[in-house]
Amino acid sequence: MRKRVVRGAGGILVALLVVLAVVTPLVAQERRTPPPGEPKVKAQRWQMGTAPVGGTFYTLGAAISKLANAKVSGLQIVAQVSPGSSAENFELLMARQIELGMSDNFLAMTKTGKPWKNVRLAFSQHANTVHFVVRKESAITSPADYRGKRVAVGNPNSGMNNTNEKILEAGWGIAFKDMATRQIHVAPGLQGIKDGQLDAVNIPTGVPVASILELARTTPLRFLSLTPDDIRRIRQKYPEYNSLTIPKGAYPGQDADVHTIGTVSFMLTHDQVDADAIYWLTRTVFENLAELKQAHPAAKEFSAENVIRFSEPYVQAGIAFHPGAARYFKEVGLLK
Repeated sequence: MRKRVVRGAGGILVALLVVLAVVTPLVAQERRTPPPGEPKVKAQRWQMGTAPVGGTFYTLGAAISKLANAKVSGLQIVAQVSPGSSAENFELLMARQIELGMSDNFLAMTKTGKPWKNVRLAFSQHANTVHFVVRKESAITSPADYRGKRVAVGNPNSGMNNTNEKILEAGWGIAFKDMATRQIHVAPGLQGIKDGQLDAVNIPTGVPVASILELARTTPLRFLSLTPDDIRRIRQKYPEYNSLTIPKGAYPGQDADVHTIGTVSFMLTHDQVDADAIYWLTRTVFENLAELKQAHPAAKEFSAENVIRFSEPYVQAGIAFHPGAARYFKEVGLLK
């Protein structure tokens, strides 16, 4: 089993876990078993916003939907493609147009003046690790070399697009206008790398990415590794990003650890979604993690303990747990 290695003072799975485990007042002291109950709710059909096909969000979203649909009587969840991924899902939840949505780095989206306080936390998921992908023979050795290059940065207004805009500016002073920018998402971006029509694509998602795995089997790829100074500059402006590592061997031909950055993704909902259904969705996910891990390796990062720890900055910013999710975490002794 591959293991994610986390480095740096701001590493999600080291610093944040350890520090928040000590200081957060939300975490109770004793893990408990929830009371017996029948996973049954009034009949309802939900839409879950994920991301374009080919990314981790869509694969995990489909797996979570399938799991809940099979185990929670009355609940039917449809995992839908969201071209704008994180940002689009957050917008749809603010407008209460979907019941569930995956998103990462959404603190910035709370500053839009829109009704973001409609949004509620359900649970944290996995780290969205930024993959800086080029062909193996490329002369590009750092994102600093992107000026004038053909770079795919994600669909307009998507989470991928938002991430690229922020980190390229913060890390290397590069704006989209400084590149031959292609505002396209994962699959067409990787196709452009394969066809030689693009020089690079930056993809924030869980490791491993199925579409990158597929391409790497036929097209020699290389992942750009960031320097400590690169990471420091980005985190100085956007502290929600953390130092992460794509471990050696995660992809065909990857013969060394790749040092990069990323944020934690969340399953979000809104304030008018049925509390019993959110409770049983949350409980079902964390009582059946083995099934999710079979669907995608990124699910190995799911844990109920991590949910409370990773949620602390968002709770402090005013994004509350949905009462249904809070009920589960209280029952198992992780939330007061």
